[in-house]
Amino acid sequence: MSEIVIRHVEARDAEPLRLMSAQPEMYHHLLQLPYPSQELWQERVKPRPGHRMLVATIDGEVAGHIGISVEQNPRRSHAAEFGLAVSPAFRQRGVASALNCRCMPITKPLSRSTASMDLRSKAPPKSTLCATASWWTPTLWHG
Repeated sequence: MSEIVIRHVEARDAEPLRLMSAQPEMYHHLLQLPYPSQELWQERVKPRPGHRMLVATIDGEVAGHIGISVEQNPRRSHAAEFGLAVSPAFRQRGVASALNCRCMPITKPLSRSTASMDLRSKAPPKSTLCATASWWTPTLWHG
């Protein structure tokens, strides 16, 4: 099995992410319109305050991504949200677990005590949290 490489998103990832999210198996479960434009993904991968995105690659091909958004409203500044997606071609290979484990340490220095995640999958996740995320205290969980 090939190694999963997790890294910060780059501008060159916009097109592979767009193609991944345009697959019917993907957009059926996402809270977005189908057939996202190239411009939309170019904007999504740009750095912006309170937002980080990681991608997982296998053999140089984008296999999935996770986006972390820290609430900018002072009343919700303790919270962060994240969205996770894995291409159907790379599912059941540990991509989601690898992304999940790498995203939590990124939000920890931001002193976030709450995170929310919306799971939209027909298959139950193998694991929901990794050991390195023991500080994470979710208050909203949809399954």
